[in-house]
Amino acid sequence: MIAEVVQAIPAEYIKESREKAFPTVLIIGNKQYLTQVSAYLKERGYILDEKVDGEGKEDQIKREDGLKILKEDAGSSLGWRIMLEVDKPPFFTKAAVRMLSTKPLVPVAPKAYRDRVSAEVRKFEEPPAKPKQPQPEFGKPTIKLTSFQSAKGLSAQYVFVVGLHDRDLPKNANKVDDIEVCKFLVALTRTRKQCYLLWTS
Repeated sequence: MIAEVVQAIPAEYIKESREKAFPTVLIIGNKQYLTQVSAYLKERGYILDEKVDGEGKEDQIKREDGLKILKEDAGSSLGWRIMLEVDKPPFFTKAAVRMLSTKPLVPVAPKAYRDRVSAEVRKFEEPPAKPKQPQPEFGKPTIKLTSFQSAKGLSAQYVFVVGLHDRDLPKNANKVDDIEVCKFLVALTRTRKQCYLLWTS
């Protein structure tokens, strides 16, 4: 059903969403449903924005970031902070308190740890950049998949809310709680033109 609706979206709605930089289609739900919807739409050639919020893999501190910074500046406090945060060595708690001082962070770490990281920095080669994901053509709809929490602040011409059935949303149809009502209202109010509520029996 989703693919059929997306295919029938009027060109002026797509144009407006592309010009004003908001999704043409927003699909909101729990991860297990978004995974199925994603696979289905990809099979039909749609390009999706699938940063399922809140899971924050893109925002995690990465060891490679610390190594890259230290390769450029071996004394960078930021580089050493990243390494300490990722490695969490036994002395980390003590170092975390001392790093609040205005002194450089490098001397805080024991020499053996500094030597080990420095050797790793010398060998570090930055991985090649990942190829950019293809962007939809200007005349094609943009489709974003997101969780209920991450839908806040977004809007789209067409919204699909998936997984609205007993034991999911709501967990118990006889005892709907306030958080579930809030999730539902957030999802509904993302809509600019039309909203579809989807469930399974």
